[in-house]
Amino acid sequence: VAVLLCNCSLGAVIWTQLAAEMPVSRAGAVVGVINNTIVYQFGGSGGSSGTTQTSIVKYDLSQSNGTWTTLSTTTPANKLICGHQCAATMKNRYIYMFDFYGNYNAYFDGFTETLNPITFSKPSGISAYGCVVGDGDELIYQFGGSGFVYNITSNLWLSLASPPTGQSRQACI
Repeated sequence: VAVLLCNCSLGAVIWTQLAAEMPVSRAGAVVGVINNTIVYQFGGSGGSSGTTQTSIVKYDLSQSNGTWTTLSTTTPANKLICGHQCAATMKNRYIYMFDFYGNYNAYFDGFTETLNPITFSKPSGISAYGCVVGDGDELIYQFGGSGFVYNITSNLWLSLASPPTGQSRQACI
């Protein structure tokens, strides 16, 4: 499966196809980027049978003829698969993943390439959603259904003012 990257800066949009194809096609996966050079993909479903993917793959954008590498670390089966999740990169090291449909939440350490589960009380009112990192690399804002903010230090979700109408299936930058 060919992968395209979009570079958007100052109104210019440039699409680039990666040199290597992904080992397995995936839908509903979680993607995060560390240090603007390493792309990680987690979970999803796909392949010829549409089965749950537990592998984590990475691609180094700094390599002109890069390849996808499958890590030894995996995600739990039947998690991070349905499109009701989002990811946010923090401190150029951690990728936080929230999957409210499968109820699996974790952060990935890009330096050690380990996956660490997070346990917290799940806020209600979340649908398919997007996440974005706030100032200070401590807050992750989530939008979809209602708005929430997650504080990585306190491990708590706080409710934001509700949008004028329910929102779902959007992306955040």
